[in-house]
Amino acid sequence: LVLDVNAAPLAEPGLLAGPLEPEASNLRNVDVAQMPWDVANRPPDATALPDPAPPAEQASLEKLSEQGTDTPVENIDGHSSAMSRWGIVLGIVWMLGTCLAAWPLAAGFVRNGVLRRAAQPVEDEARTSLVPLLSESLGLRRRVRLLETGRSLVPMTWGILRPIVLFPVAWRDWSGQRRRLVLLHELAHVKRYDVAFQLIARLSCALYWFHPLAWFALRRLRIERELACDDCVLMTGARPSEYAHELLEIARSYQTLSLPTTVAMAHTTNLEQRIRALLDRARSRLPLSRPAGRLLLIASIVLVTTVAVVRPAPRE
Repeated sequence: LVLDVNAAPLAEPGLLAGPLEPEASNLRNVDVAQMPWDVANRPPDATALPDPAPPAEQASLEKLSEQGTDTPVENIDGHSSAMSRWGIVLGIVWMLGTCLAAWPLAAGFVRNGVLRRAAQPVEDEARTSLVPLLSESLGLRRRVRLLETGRSLVPMTWGILRPIVLFPVAWRDWSGQRRRLVLLHELAHVKRYDVAFQLIARLSCALYWFHPLAWFALRRLRIERELACDDCVLMTGARPSEYAHELLEIARSYQTLSLPTTVAMAHTTNLEQRIRALLDRARSRLPLSRPAGRLLLIASIVLVTTVAVVRPAPRE
């Protein structure tokens, strides 16, 4: 019942017999003829509530509203929960793959410590005096420590801030030419920071273990670094045929210890490709200039950043 306080009072208060009831059914029984003229002919109030719908119609409306609002929300919640479960499963699988791919790195650091403790420092002045001379010819300013081991291993290098070059004990009986060529190759690895780049590549493969291009890039990195170090040796004046012969003899006579934390001189997997490159006279062995290297680095950063930022969007 809506009362208008601004309306004129009823002329005869006793016209409406009986008490006022709030139900709409009692309002329908009011006799309009008994109401005053201004109340009976007053236009209907816009704020008046409409008549309630029948019970059957009200029940159907409630059912439709429940079907139109609750069901899609439940579907969305179920879909999001399913997606979250799949995300957790994929995250666990990725973490397991990363741990398995990074396990050789941890094992390699342990093996390096074992080799360093079992090896003896080189104290012969006739052999250690070659290090500063060859380092100067390569432009290497870092100090390199020489170790020798009783195991028949191919010469290898590890360490970034404090690089170590490991030789077998039999290198004492090597000729001066072989000793010089092998030491030049290992010092070239130190100058180029090949150990650091290999660790970065192995970590990238551990993070992207599911991507085949990551492992392909790691393989190409190993091949190209050995070719680059061979070019460094030849640029110091070594003859390609003599160096290829020494390289083949070392790979044949000594065992290769493949560790992701070390850089070995000779691997049988790419030895043929290296010998072909050494004997190729048409091959350019000049190093990349600094301006060209900087330009290539900037172009690589721009390309990688662009690929990382671009995201495919669905068509509207």
